[in-house]
Amino acid sequence: MTRATLRKMAGQMLLFGFPGARGEELNGILDDIKKYKPGGVWLTDNNSPLGETRGNISSPQQLRELCRRLQRASAIPLFIAIDAEGGQVIRLREHAGFPATVSARYLGRRDDPRLTFRHYEAIARNLRALGVNFNLAPVVDLDLRPDNPALGGKERCFSPEAEKVIAHARKAIAAHESHNILTCLKHYPGHGSAGGDSHLGMVDITESWSGEELKPYQALIGEGYDQAVLVAHVIHRGIDERHPATLSSAHVRDGLRKRLGFTGLILSDDLNMGAIKKYYSHREMLALAINAGVDVLVHSNLNPYEGDLMGRTVEDILALIDEGRVKAEMIEQAFNRIITRKKALLSWPAGE
Repeated sequence: MTRATLRKMAGQMLLFGFPGARGEELNGILDDIKKYKPGGVWLTDNNSPLGETRGNISSPQQLRELCRRLQRASAIPLFIAIDAEGGQVIRLREHAGFPATVSARYLGRRDDPRLTFRHYEAIARNLRALGVNFNLAPVVDLDLRPDNPALGGKERCFSPEAEKVIAHARKAIAAHESHNILTCLKHYPGHGSAGGDSHLGMVDITESWSGEELKPYQALIGEGYDQAVLVAHVIHRGIDERHPATLSSAHVRDGLRKRLGFTGLILSDDLNMGAIKKYYSHREMLALAINAGVDVLVHSNLNPYEGDLMGRTVEDILALIDEGRVKAEMIEQAFNRIITRKKALLSWPAGE
């Protein structure tokens, strides 16, 4: 493979956030898209879990134009991703003119699969109209710690019962598929029993986790789900003594790929979260994630925003290949999975 080919492949592995919503605020991200050809962008409002930030969303009309400009800048169609779970985790807020939503816990307690389908179908229809094509949902964690600040405290889980989670997640996926919106199961291998918040630091699930938390993945993947799974920054010392799941081949390659047979995209959780940035250098984190088998490197690039981060990440991946710390074949395999999914999901080709 030529250097240019590797550079393009490395770029497609990136799903990055950026500040700004309109006008000249977008010059930086538009330039980065043209230069580094990232696989996608991640959109947020002003109320990020990492703190107040200059978000990307102020109204339906503004967001529609933003998505149009982003896609027009890209020679390869972009994943435009968002967290639109419903309830507290919805970047499309009512005060900005978007429809009201309810939480996964609300839907799980109502336990009406038809209602769940209608709810997510409305979200998916809205995303499609706006130009967003990738919803980082549904959450399939079990609601085992209702007071957990990252999950239970925000009512993000359908139920503590695996069968209910599976039933409602199945409807959420089908609703998105009806509008050709990519979905993502999260947070593998299960964050629901955790007591901490990986936005802030390392979360250890060694004592709290059980195999029950894998059941939603086993069931849905067993039924043929092959879209995307997001891996959590949780550490289980019985599986990997040193590293959180995101950076662990024992979790990603051995567990998710081999044992569960998942063939779709594997995403990292936000690599800007405290569970990663407090313990790993940028280059070390990249080497571990790629070698573990992560296809899509998600980075919010918030608080602080680093204007050179996209370019630096591409160059660091190339340097890791040069140093023999990452095999070019890992980049190629990730690239092929990304392009296969894009061809199935998006208009091809796009851009000008």
